Amino acid sequence: MGRKTKLSLAKRVIWITRPQQQFESLSQMITAAGGRAIRFPVIEILPVQQNRTITELLADLAAADVIIFVSRNAVNYVASALSEFYNGIQDKLMLAVGAGTRQSLEQQGVTNIISTEAGSGSEALLQLPQLQPAAVTGKHILIVRGVGGRDLLEQRLRKIGAYVNYLEVYQRVTPGAGAGNMVELWHTDPPDAIIITSVEGLHNLVNMTAADRRVSLLHTPLAVMSERIGLAARELGFKHAAAVATAASDTGLLQATMSLFED
Repeated sequence: MGRKTKLSLAKRVIWITRPQQQFESLSQMITAAGGRAIRFPVIEILPVQQNRTITELLADLAAADVIIFVSRNAVNYVASALSEFYNGIQDKLMLAVGAGTRQSLEQQGVTNIISTEAGSGSEALLQLPQLQPAAVTGKHILIVRGVGGRDLLEQRLRKIGAYVNYLEVYQRVTPGAGAGNMVELWHTDPPDAIIITSVEGLHNLVNMTAADRRVSLLHTPLAVMSERIGLAARELGFKHAAAVATAASDTGLLQATMSLFED
């Protein structure tokens, strides 16, 4: 990075609301750009206790022609749900939502992954030629995700003739002590910008904010992972248009954050 990039977040306080496990890489980037990264997770990620047997899970995996990973958490938690998972995917078509998810798969030793680099998550994935009717009609698709995620992929893929199963490997909960921590942060490290990576996290952030800080929150600029999150922010009353990452990755989020402070 050149000098301009390093100083672009000088003295700016940036709250990162990602789960604890996803803080460090983006934090280092913000620090390198001159900012102060503050850890404030609004979602906690926990593994899911499977209600199906290993035999049933393995059968779903064996039947799959295509496997879709919707997030880095999906990549990181699937082995805890099915330890044999990464040994059984060599002949599968692998799709990933975003560059960050693809990079997590590569760290697991998975290659030949097709991913979206930009766009609005699942919507962008559905534009890929590998998910058009001629390619997926009659095919078995396994979606690896968290509990209660969006059903857009399943609905669209079933509509064009694919057979779809889920492997839900993690769940998202609101951190128990978050509201108390936020009260302290507003006094010690009020944010110049807040990074949000999901609509659920956005709603949690608002709900965790004390009534006397809501006005300040709604006037705080946001850097978000997708247009969908930006739209949700406007509907919740945020006053500034959110800066949307042009790539679903830490680099994309960093660039969106920096764009908030461009002259």
